[in-house]
Amino acid sequence: VPISLSGDQAKVIVAEVIKAFSSLKNTHCMEEARYNACSDMDKMSQFLLPIATQIQQGTRNFLILSHGSA
Repeated sequence: VPISLSGDQAKVIVAEVIKAFSSLKNTHCMEEARYNACSDMDKMSQFLLPIATQIQQGTRNFLILSHGSA
């Protein structure tokens, strides 16, 4: 079901996603995964994608709890 967002709501979502990816914990996890991938694109997908998805899902859950929808 498509959700209609105002410009202000979209700005909040983008700000929260940036904040989540910029946190020390998440930055460390992403850097560790990138290091473990050793510049191998298959490994990048294998290691980075699950972490990015987890961060995104956590942000989505936070927004739903805080604002009622995301």
